[in-house]
Amino acid sequence: MQKEIEDDDDFAELAGIPDVFYTESFDLSNPTTFQAVVGNLPPSGIVLVEKLSHYLDLVEEKLSAIISKRSALILQALTTLASLQTELTKTIEFIKKLRELMITADRNLVTGSLKVATLRTRHLNIRALSRTVLKLIEDVRNAQPAIQLLLSTSDYIGSVFFRDGATLSQSP
Repeated sequence: MQKEIEDDDDFAELAGIPDVFYTESFDLSNPTTFQAVVGNLPPSGIVLVEKLSHYLDLVEEKLSAIISKRSALILQALTTLASLQTELTKTIEFIKKLRELMITADRNLVTGSLKVATLRTRHLNIRALSRTVLKLIEDVRNAQPAIQLLLSTSDYIGSVFFRDGATLSQSP
């Protein structure tokens, strides 16, 4: 672990701290760990406290420097994130408007086109019906003198058959 710290420029200042402090199972209440920390120091607790305090100061200073250095990056990332959120909100609004525009275009173009086709068919049907009705009216008008003649000769049955025949011959 000590070798990794010496190779890393960010942690070069921490190279003076013994490896025992970097172990995952570091526990000063363990006699072996305690002996490794205390080492060959005199029994005076003041030297040990000063040594531990010195190590703690080194770690605290390095952590403060790293946090300070990386806080600018975090702040920049947050600013970028806020900018991206703003752009995303604008893009979502644009997509909503585009969808509404497409729905309107669909209603106006597709539905309108279908309505035109339906109206065209209806127009053609009405035109054909009006031709048939006009033809029937013309046939009845043309048959009227003959019917009048049959009625004047009291041939009522002949006039009915003549009228029905003229009407039936023109039926679709």
